[in-house]
Amino acid sequence: MSREGTKGGMLLPSRVVLVEDNEADVYLVSMALRDAGFPGDLTVFRDGEDALASFRKAAASASEIPEMILLDLNLPRIDGKVIVEMLRANRAFDQVPVMLLSSTISPSDAARALTFRSCTCTTKPSTLDAFLALGQAAKDFWLSTREAAATV
Repeated sequence: MSREGTKGGMLLPSRVVLVEDNEADVYLVSMALRDAGFPGDLTVFRDGEDALASFRKAAASASEIPEMILLDLNLPRIDGKVIVEMLRANRAFDQVPVMLLSSTISPSDAARALTFRSCTCTTKPSTLDAFLALGQAAKDFWLSTREAAATV
């Protein structure tokens, strides 16, 4: 389920998942999303294996599919790059917008992200103000994927 956004009546996602192992980054991303108008509930997974298990369960039951995923590339147990490849190979997740996050993003990772539909790659900010701007960037990305889907 989605709720009203602020841009032209577009809806914001209510089921947002963050896959991030750094507690400080979890706090900052959740604050940034809240400030950008996302709903308060954010599902957080601390490693790739737990996230992937949840995604597989959601796909098998065809329920609780996240409407947007923010995914750290460098995760314990299962790497974020592996997760996004698996998500895009699964029909239940192939349209879910995924924002890949990393402290450092290689040109090859950024290029690979662009090969997936509704996927973007961004560097984790290093200042509080820039982290708060990440919420607006996530909102803009979400809205652009919805607008693109509406024109297809």
